[in-house]
Amino acid sequence: MTGFPLDPIDPISLSFQTGYLTLKSVSLTNEEPYNFKIPNLEVEIGYPKAFFQTFFGQISKKFMSETALKFKNAIINKDSSAIEEIIGVTLAKISSDQHISLEKFYHYIILIYIYALQIDVRPQVASSMGRSDLDLVLPTGHYVIIEIKFEKDLSKSPKKATLSKHNKAMILAQKALGQIATKEYSKQYRLSAKEIIKIGIGVYGRSTVGVKFA
Repeated sequence: MTGFPLDPIDPISLSFQTGYLTLKSVSLTNEEPYNFKIPNLEVEIGYPKAFFQTFFGQISKKFMSETALKFKNAIINKDSSAIEEIIGVTLAKISSDQHISLEKFYHYIILIYIYALQIDVRPQVASSMGRSDLDLVLPTGHYVIIEIKFEKDLSKSPKKATLSKHNKAMILAQKALGQIATKEYSKQYRLSAKEIIKIGIGVYGRSTVGVKFA
């Protein structure tokens, strides 16, 4: 029997075709016009864990609860190194044939990862100036806005060619923070949040992560 090799499938497209994501809205003015959502509570509870295990193998409840606590504390304490480690290690576990060199792939992986940690995370939250990548609401009353930037290669610029991978990721993280400020994503939360924490995440290559707080 002859087999046919398959190219890696975009996980967002696959999830949409199988019904684990549904189309929420379409905008002809945005760079990425399609906005997806998880269709119901049953899928919201079970799907993130199943998807996470597809990429990273079996995970224990103890590991996830400990990681969730570590992640929340890192956010509240604005510990960029801890978040870089958590996300960087997670991305490094994805095999090379599963990687897709698109920014939305990293949005999706980080979204599902935070879902699996059972943290209240809301993707593509609309405001008057655009849509943020991820908004988190912590039990402590902290509202967190995350913007993610990805580049496969920043070495085309002579000035950036000699920089370390981490420094290149930090350039992307700063760019992400700039977008949060320019688009005023936090404005809608000013009356309801105990504190608004803004996080820029830069992913360079496949698993080098830079994090900046504002």
